[in-house]
Amino acid sequence: MQLELSARCHFPVKVLTALTLITMYRASGVWIKHARHALLLQNSAARLLDVMPRSFETLGLSHTVSIFHAEHIYLGMQIISSLLLLGGALFLATYGPQLIAACTAYVGEVVERGLLLMLPPMDILLIAAPQQAAPMIQPFMQRLLGLTLSGRESGVAVANSLTLIGRLLLQSPSAFEQLIGTAAAADIGASGAATGPEVLLVSLGSLWCEAFDSIAQPLARKLSACALATLIGLPVKALLNLLPIMLNHITSVWLEVESSGADEPTTERGEMFYAQGLWSSNSSSSGWDHGVGFGDGGLLLGQSLTASEEAQGEAERRQVLRDAEPLKHVKISRLLADKLAAAAAVHGQDFSAAMAALDPAIGQQLQAVMAAAAQAGR
Repeated sequence: MQLELSARCHFPVKVLTALTLITMYRASGVWIKHARHALLLQNSAARLLDVMPRSFETLGLSHTVSIFHAEHIYLGMQIISSLLLLGGALFLATYGPQLIAACTAYVGEVVERGLLLMLPPMDILLIAAPQQAAPMIQPFMQRLLGLTLSGRESGVAVANSLTLIGRLLLQSPSAFEQLIGTAAAADIGASGAATGPEVLLVSLGSLWCEAFDSIAQPLARKLSACALATLIGLPVKALLNLLPIMLNHITSVWLEVESSGADEPTTERGEMFYAQGLWSSNSSSSGWDHGVGFGDGGLLLGQSLTASEEAQGEAERRQVLRDAEPLKHVKISRLLADKLAAAAAVHGQDFSAAMAALDPAIGQQLQAVMAAAAQAGR
């Protein structure tokens, strides 16, 4: 019937579909604003969940309407992020499996912009409800890991994906271990040969070192430095081959953020450091490009959605999330000292030989970090 009607009216089916989507976006945009302005957490969350629009069905349209790929994912991730902030565990318990299934299906199937938009909500999950979320997002993380190691993604996509992988490593080591074990069993990252967990970890560490300079956000650089330090402490002998470049990156970030005092959370400078967050404008809602025909007053009400991020309820909940940032309580120097001690205990003479072979410049930087770790431990 739709085909016949469009033929008679000379109104293409694609236009009808686009208008349907626009109507859905307008309605969902109004709904997002209600979520963001809500002040009473539990009661508001329960009411909003009761009338939740068909967000996941909306997300599922991307495979048939390619022009809306990034746009509708953007709106879907706005909905999800605001609901995670508002409803927390209630939202995750009610819609978690649907959310993870929908996002997992997109990994590797959408343009880079779409992938980047999915990462911040996953990060919210891991901060707000790590015990509940870490096992739940395993399917998403497995596909993301495979995509990251595939060699087909851009430097920006790899750098941002590694940030989320690093969050999982630091927040839930057991979930990260499960991820690596499952990925190795599925031969993720393999090139026609069986891949064990140790081989996969070395591949991941090597890629991380290569991509490190593409990680731009200061907080993301701190997270990745902490992740590399954690990898050093794992009982994987082959990782010692990466020790020089790993230590070079870790000590460089230590100079940037800890030695300079930039990440001290009790100072104004530290507050700004953590307020910037992990994600660049390429993966944040506030960085959405309104110049593609969807600005405020346009089809997707882009600027008004961005403005609603400053609503009192949304702003307060985002501040609570920033206050809960686990990296505020991590000193790179102390973590690195602990992981080097663990590596020395596991690898013995092999570790000593690797340390002795370090470039003198890296060794000098490392001495400064170890001195800071000793000072912090007093």
